[in-house]
Amino acid sequence: MLMAEIYSLFFLAYIVALGFLSNYFLHRLDTKALLKSQEERYPGSFIAERAYQQLKILNDFGPKVVGSKANEILAADFVFSEANNIQKNATNPDDIEIDRQIESGFSYYDNYYNLQNIVVRIQGETDHAVMLNCHFDSVPGSPGASDDIVNCCVMMEIYRVLSQSPIKQRHTIIFLFNGSEETGLQAAHAFITQQKWRKNVRAYINLESTGSGGKEILFRTGPKHDWLVKMYRESVPRPFGQVASEELFESGAIPSATDFQIFRDYGDVPGLDFAYVEDGWRYHTRYDNIDYITIESVQHTGNNILALTKKIANSKELSDPPEGTYSIYFEYLGLVFVSYSATAGAIFNYIISILAFAIPFMLQTKFKMENLGFVIFETIMSLVTIIISILLATLACWGMASLMNSVDNTMSWFNTTFLSIGIYCSLALIVQIATYHAMQLLGKCFFRTKKYRETSMRHRVKINLNGVTMFWSLLTITLTAMGMRIGYIFMVLLFVSLCTYLLTYSMCRVLSKTTSQSWIFVHVFGHSVVFLFLCYISIQILLLFIPIAAKQYYENPDILVAIICVLWMVMCMSYFIPLTLFIKLRAVLYCSLLTLFVTCTILAFTSLGFPYSDAQHAPRLQRFRTTHIKRTIYDPAGNEKSSIGNMMIYAWDRNGIRTLKEAFNGHDFLYIRNDELCSEYYLCAFQHRAINERVIAIKGFHTKPNIDPTAYKLIKATSNGGVVEIEFALELRTTVELSLTLDEGLEFESSNIDFTKIDQNQKRHIITTITVGVSNNDTYLIKIQLKGTPISNIFASLVVVTIDSTFDQGAKTTEFAHILNKFPDYTFSYVHQVDSSVYEIAQK
Repeated sequence: MLMAEIYSLFFLAYIVALGFLSNYFLHRLDTKALLKSQEERYPGSFIAERAYQQLKILNDFGPKVVGSKANEILAADFVFSEANNIQKNATNPDDIEIDRQIESGFSYYDNYYNLQNIVVRIQGETDHAVMLNCHFDSVPGSPGASDDIVNCCVMMEIYRVLSQSPIKQRHTIIFLFNGSEETGLQAAHAFITQQKWRKNVRAYINLESTGSGGKEILFRTGPKHDWLVKMYRESVPRPFGQVASEELFESGAIPSATDFQIFRDYGDVPGLDFAYVEDGWRYHTRYDNIDYITIESVQHTGNNILALTKKIANSKELSDPPEGTYSIYFEYLGLVFVSYSATAGAIFNYIISILAFAIPFMLQTKFKMENLGFVIFETIMSLVTIIISILLATLACWGMASLMNSVDNTMSWFNTTFLSIGIYCSLALIVQIATYHAMQLLGKCFFRTKKYRETSMRHRVKINLNGVTMFWSLLTITLTAMGMRIGYIFMVLLFVSLCTYLLTYSMCRVLSKTTSQSWIFVHVFGHSVVFLFLCYISIQILLLFIPIAAKQYYENPDILVAIICVLWMVMCMSYFIPLTLFIKLRAVLYCSLLTLFVTCTILAFTSLGFPYSDAQHAPRLQRFRTTHIKRTIYDPAGNEKSSIGNMMIYAWDRNGIRTLKEAFNGHDFLYIRNDELCSEYYLCAFQHRAINERVIAIKGFHTKPNIDPTAYKLIKATSNGGVVEIEFALELRTTVELSLTLDEGLEFESSNIDFTKIDQNQKRHIITTITVGVSNNDTYLIKIQLKGTPISNIFASLVVVTIDSTFDQGAKTTEFAHILNKFPDYTFSYVHQVDSSVYEIAQK
């Protein structure tokens, strides 16, 4: 009895220990930072201390919002100055050129004006170039240390190292320090469509972040061009990347975008996309600062990207890049990196899937027909069992997530990640084990045959394990047939299963004295190796999506986490669960898991389960967008008809409205969709990107912000022969959004800038955004041509939305500051002051 209890607890302890071990490998850096004093001892090496000192300077500039002094002057001047200083000390200064690009244009659906790029070129033996890209701008309120100035500092140090190399690289290397990524990837567009060296770029390395420090992950490649992954595999000392991340990103499951797609879509250039993903809670908040980035992290990235850059810059493939095919790539615990073509991967998947099931099946029948029926029946029963267990585990966790949501206690795991494991992983595991045991009991009671009685438990468990293999084989074949590269994960699982089975079969055949338990140890050891791999991937996915719950609205975010936990347990435990038949006192196993589930569920309703925290060591902030806006309507003569102030608040996550009601006790809220101007103007004449059905306004708050409108002048408005021409000028000093609500008889024809056509509330609108970088209060002329005959004398209603995200804190009104102070400490707001001016354009 005691030994049975020990075995139950040992089983659980062993699984937990494997989980901790995989988590250790996931977060370990194992890199020693180099100091400037060691430079002579390590010539040609990346010196993290120098990059870290530059990071400190850029970090101390504070938030670097596009259009702000911090971004357009302080940060841009610093990067430009550092680049010039490195050129002066270069081995061959004449081989280096520096361009401070200031450009205007439009990408996707938005326009940009005077955006900056600092571009450095180290001339190689050929003009063909590999480009490295980062951005030094940030979102409002965030210093942007990890997103993305740390990567700019890494690039600057790589530039210094290569500039002092005594050997000229085979190909040219371009460093793009771009000044506007957070506004819709616009500075990258300015480079790839207008910069003078753009046509020489044959491949690029994009450095990004959706976390804060840690290791940079390779999460997107190509498209196609598997030679780039080969370069990475052959050069990088500490690889970190999974093609599963690429599949997730491309599916749209991760709400983010990088400059990678600009270079891909507008430049038709292949590349590699890297990002920091650790501690995504701090991403785009006030805590994305240097305090949370270790110098070892900088060294890790520097070593990898320097080696990769030199490899590509000296490759023959860069001159004439072979298109190749898509790649499958992954690393095992950061120890070894594997890559091969998607075509080879499909072949591997099919072969391994078939062999992993067929060989054990044939050996279990012993090639005798009298065994065939029994083995088929047991295998199918095992297949049905795992399918039912997955369905029931999903149903149970879905139900638990719905229960947590119904009692308004969702996201309890956001601050205490372990609760997600304690609640949903333990529940999923309980249901899977119980389903397996129930199906075994069902088979024993209702399908008991002479062959069943004559077959040992050991043999039945082996047949059951092959049923598990059949499930994974069918899934792998299906995913591969659908063209999904993620099937490699299950191929690795099947490969290990095949190897362990062949090893245990050989042991039993060759070693006659092998005990009946020996094969279990071989099986457990083999699947422990793949357990580490699967757990390693699962923890990455869980730690990626938990912070996303605060950045992307989900009606019930617990369902997302519950599903991840179910998949985690299915992948990691499917080959271990059949072994629980050998545990005689299973009550200890169930009680242990049930105790964990109940304990964590109770803790979820205590202060430990409160989702948010402002703790310095581990901040977990709740996000809002807060906008103080003034809406003014003018008549055709330019006289003010009405003007009103509003406070708009957008809650990013599921608990946002509850927080607002508690923080603003006594205030009433009005959903913006009910605003009286919504029927007349596009998005109620509010800021375009800040409006949706969850945006609310504080009722009775009508104080106006301290912001001047963008100067507007109507130059021309004529109607002639079914053509209406409108021309007006704006004095640009900061970002503006424009929308025109057209007369019912008119349609948009053309313009000198990019507009998007939208129909809303049975009205025709055209909208656009003009992002302003370097501002000289320039006059910006806009010409629009409409077709049709206007029904009224008002051709269109123009809404000019002036957005100021860079204002001084002292510019806030007393009332606005008072409102912001009501937010709890554990919140973070993206704060804007906005002026919305509505002009009626009539014949002129």
